[in-house]
Amino acid sequence: MSKEVIYFMLHSEVLRLLEEMGQRRLALEVERAGISHDIYDFLDRAFSMYYAEYGGVNCRWLRDAIRQDWERVTRVVLPQLLRQYAAGVAPRTTARGEAAGERLLRIRSASS
Repeated sequence: MSKEVIYFMLHSEVLRLLEEMGQRRLALEVERAGISHDIYDFLDRAFSMYYAEYGGVNCRWLRDAIRQDWERVTRVVLPQLLRQYAAGVAPRTTARGEAAGERLLRIRSASS
């Protein structure tokens, strides 16, 4: 339920911030997947640590805390969390488990 609070309150901010960070592909993934995207599980865990009183269960408290702290959440906390998430996202791989860049190098070396 807390993930829903985060999604409904911060989804547009998440998309905007990802775009501003140059994470357009990730923003599109988040937009397409909606609440089921892993980023919302990450944010739920992060907010439960940031707001110790919330502890992952008190959704009303979380909603009120985000509203009260809106400027800090959207200008400081959320951007930092999104940077952490983007840095930890593994590069996309092919069916063979190769990163896209490795696949290109393999193809180039095979053709020479």
